[in-house]
Amino acid sequence: MSKLYGFKYTVKRCREYIEYIILSESDGKMYIDRYYNGSKHHFDITDRIDTFCCEIADLGIDSWNTFDYESSMHWVPPADYWTFQIRTDTLSVACKGEGEFPPNWKEFWKAFNRMCNNQ
Repeated sequence: MSKLYGFKYTVKRCREYIEYIILSESDGKMYIDRYYNGSKHHFDITDRIDTFCCEIADLGIDSWNTFDYESSMHWVPPADYWTFQIRTDTLSVACKGEGEFPPNWKEFWKAFNRMCNNQ
């Protein structure tokens, strides 16, 4: 069974701030909390972690590690600035960007949303 030890995604927009966080174990369960414009959504992901880890294993996200993905374009208004961290039993990735995203970014978020049952 796969383990998910850490997950954090933040995005900073002109007037908005979104943060996803994996919380530590509580009563033997793992949760993702999503904070968006002052509201919090709570997802029990305990039974979906293994499927999620298997889905992302083939996406090559380990190649994202330590990269800064920044667009050469000047955005008006400024582009979203984001940071990303994930740690499982088989990978550890931290990267950031502005106006640019790594390969397979959309596929990763589809798998993430399935894990949160938020398709």
